[in-house]
Amino acid sequence: MALATGLTLSSSNLLPAPNAYEAADQYLQYPYRTANPPALTPSPAGYEPFHMEHYGRHGARWIVLDFEYTQPAQIMQEAHDKGKLTPLGEEVYQLVADQNTRGALRKGDLTEIGAEEHRVIARRMASNFPEIFEPGTRVEARSSVKLRCIMSMLNELTELKAAQPGLAINFDASEADMHYMVPEWSDSAVKVKQQAYEKYLIPYHSKHLADGKFLKKLFNDQEYASTIPLQLLSDRLIVMLGAMQSHPGAPWLTEKVFSPEEIHNAWLKNNAIWFFEAGNSPMTNGIIPYEKSATLRNIIASADTAVSSPSKSANLRFGHDGIVIALATLMEFDNLWEPIDSLEQLEGRWHDYKLIPTACNIQMVFYRPVGKKPSASDVIVKVLMNEQEVRLPVAPAKQGHPYYNWTDLRQYYLNKLDSFS
Repeated sequence: MALATGLTLSSSNLLPAPNAYEAADQYLQYPYRTANPPALTPSPAGYEPFHMEHYGRHGARWIVLDFEYTQPAQIMQEAHDKGKLTPLGEEVYQLVADQNTRGALRKGDLTEIGAEEHRVIARRMASNFPEIFEPGTRVEARSSVKLRCIMSMLNELTELKAAQPGLAINFDASEADMHYMVPEWSDSAVKVKQQAYEKYLIPYHSKHLADGKFLKKLFNDQEYASTIPLQLLSDRLIVMLGAMQSHPGAPWLTEKVFSPEEIHNAWLKNNAIWFFEAGNSPMTNGIIPYEKSATLRNIIASADTAVSSPSKSANLRFGHDGIVIALATLMEFDNLWEPIDSLEQLEGRWHDYKLIPTACNIQMVFYRPVGKKPSASDVIVKVLMNEQEVRLPVAPAKQGHPYYNWTDLRQYYLNKLDSFS
């Protein structure tokens, strides 16, 4: 399986077009479940990691919404009953029917692969930063109230505990924490997004509609196929077939059913939707990433507490893709804050799957001088996006990239949030 690598988004080094797995957007399997991420820069001489701030998405899951199961199942069932399917169409029908039956009670649930993704990430956390995850370290974990997030949290914490039994772990999932775990959209942002959809997204989508070539592969009667709701079936099958990478042993039919051009056009549409959910753009008045300000403020406040303490600690949060991708933009990882003023500019610069594969995560790792009394001015930090070191919007510390002075980074973010407010 060819999976995504690298994060850097640069107009001078454009990203290649996605493959069929990557084109599944947020259904892309975590790229480092079965492979190792790039090696991390060693700790600077005289420094050790002592704290982590984290926000991670739940792992691979079942599809969430009823209609994403029922609509393709109904279309394929009727064609099957009338004998209108090709052999490939019958294969797709069996898969869709199975997903519709099994998914009815599992909508949004974590899959076996999703659980494994978090266990793998936890093992690497403990291995990469043993100075943090040592006996006696206090680990505070919070989850969105969605079951898939809670199960992701429990899988990760269980693996951390197995790696280091001496950890002191506390975890919770409550509506009391949802104001920063999953901030609600403001009325102004909802209005701006709706206007952008109507002005920019709908015309853009109209340029990338399904052409219907896939119908000949599924239906043996083209007169019958002409009665099928083409765009609806294309949209639903692209999602369902792409999501099969979330299930162990599931057949991979995307490239049998759809041509590279059809897959690419579907991805262009979904990638544009994700940009309007998190990107920095004059098309949405530059306000959308700020909708997750409460999450970033919580991270800063939690880090302040840890920095002033002599103890080792970690604050882990388990939530959703929309928060991760907006945080990555708001925090200006690599070139993500660079404004994009046209949807035609997205390809090569903004690729959703680079940011939000299943189990995507942000790890902020804090370092301080060994044997010295805690002082914020001595603390340096590096940030991992999907376990890869990223560039941040302030000058690197004297130790060089990927290390940054916490006081500089903290003040930059607070000034940015306060200025917007």
